[in-house]
Amino acid sequence: MTRSAVLLILVGLVLGPGFYAWAAFFSGARVAEHRLGDKGARWTLPSGDVMRSSNANMFEPVEIPLDPAMNTVGLALVFEVVGDVRVEPVRGNAYQALLLADGNPLVQKQVNISRGTSQGPDQRWSELVATVDVPSARTYTFVLEETSAPELPLTGISLQVRRNVVRARMELVWAGVALLLAGIVAFFSASRR
Repeated sequence: MTRSAVLLILVGLVLGPGFYAWAAFFSGARVAEHRLGDKGARWTLPSGDVMRSSNANMFEPVEIPLDPAMNTVGLALVFEVVGDVRVEPVRGNAYQALLLADGNPLVQKQVNISRGTSQGPDQRWSELVATVDVPSARTYTFVLEETSAPELPLTGISLQVRRNVVRARMELVWAGVALLLAGIVAFFSASRR
């Protein structure tokens, strides 16, 4: 019975968290990585458009050329945390991410990062912002704005752009999680006998 339980656990890990992580962060090909620069209240884009932030917490917008041949496009933020974040308790950092097409939002998402489970200094944490099918070839604008005062010390934030990513089929991910849980229950009930 323990062999079956271990098999369920392994299949569950592969189909559940493993498939989701691969689809979100490793599928497709990386086409660009942009380091987000300074924060400010007003930015002028190369197109001449002006973007404003009421509290000067907007990072310099990034213009990204995308076209439908790149679909599905994946956008992920990589946060470089400095120091040992376990030393002092912090709630984390909160951001608003936008992908704009001609000034209109194509993607809008709240992004929160908090302390991870890993201990130790200088960690890199990735957060999937979106997987999106771009409707037409043009230059899109990515905007990241802090929505509250940051508590995690960061040395930088990067935006990764990937082309031809695989969307995680959530029914497959949840089936994997169910298999994982069933395997864990079977393993512990078999070891009690």
